[in-house]
Amino acid sequence: MRLTPVGWYYLVLSSFILGGAILQQFNLLVLLFVMLMVPLVWNWFVARKYVKHIVPMPLLPEVLEAFRPYPFDAMLENRRRWGRCWSVMVHLTMLREGDKWRRRISGWTLQLPPRQKVRVRCGTLALARGRYRWEGAELECSFPLGLAQARRQWQWNRSWVVFPALGELTRAWHARGDKSEQATTTLRRRGLLGGEFYDLRDYRPGDNPRWIHWRTSARRDGLVVRQFEDQTQQGLCLVLDLWFAHQDRTARHGAEVLISFAATVLADQVRRARVPVWLILLGDQVQQVRGPCSQATLHQALEALALAHPSQHDHLKLVLEQLAQDFPRGTELVVVSPVGKQQRLSPALGTSSLVHQSTWVSWEELNRYFQPPAALASAVAEQLPVLSAH
Repeated sequence: MRLTPVGWYYLVLSSFILGGAILQQFNLLVLLFVMLMVPLVWNWFVARKYVKHIVPMPLLPEVLEAFRPYPFDAMLENRRRWGRCWSVMVHLTMLREGDKWRRRISGWTLQLPPRQKVRVRCGTLALARGRYRWEGAELECSFPLGLAQARRQWQWNRSWVVFPALGELTRAWHARGDKSEQATTTLRRRGLLGGEFYDLRDYRPGDNPRWIHWRTSARRDGLVVRQFEDQTQQGLCLVLDLWFAHQDRTARHGAEVLISFAATVLADQVRRARVPVWLILLGDQVQQVRGPCSQATLHQALEALALAHPSQHDHLKLVLEQLAQDFPRGTELVVVSPVGKQQRLSPALGTSSLVHQSTWVSWEELNRYFQPPAALASAVAEQLPVLSAH
């Protein structure tokens, strides 16, 4: 039990009455003091009974995006068979793993019906990307008189991830994708790319003569070509290079924009292209997320990006050399790096066919392809003025 400020004033006044009763040996004052203590004890008993039968549970949105305000609620369940619980306050404490950030949010409800649940709004927060966890909850109740306060603490071991902020891709980025698709279609029509045979159809101008099925053409007295299942669109491979020579504030802000761009590209690819995605994240370690076009794969990639940090370890050269040995045909390679291709790679690796056909996005091209979120752009405006030109 803990006395409220009003409860302390109440107790001090009652103590003066008790002191006067002892000094004057006046029994009626002693009786008055006892009568004044009854409401205080009754207040503590009722408040303690309320918090004993209430179970809190934090509620979160399904997807949390950085720098966007979201409501944080708590579900309070009254497990009493009869009788309402009145004037209950809940405090939720969250912290971010990896640093000393900690926040306490509170909510209040007037009443809790028996055997029912009530949703309580505790606050609205805009969080940075990363992994968070609930440290616990605390219930408080000082009903009915507000003299004594009963408390009960709860501990949880539940964590969640705030995904990177998503911006907007410009028309120049989508135009780049259209050109890549047209080039693939041209190669397929020339017979340089193909797939598994599954049907026959009439000849169309521009079809490769090697596709003509001569026996069927002779029977039908017209050219007939074999039709193949298109297996050339094998997806997108995005390599995110978080190498920074100096680990300072500029590097941290720069990594935020690069990670936001990579997350936006993957989300757009899953929503529009419907092809497999492949993320290679170069931080302290090399991480890969690869899978079909689905929300599950996208969430895995966004979670890896949410926990990424800039690094001084250079893995790009080794990764590109490994990709050049066995890279899936028809897959588009996009490399996102703080510096340009010429400054980042050696002349031999920079002129390889894989790197030459890839899309390299550095700081100079990032402003052309990407518009970061307003909250993120304002946070990095002083450090990266090239990105705040929108």
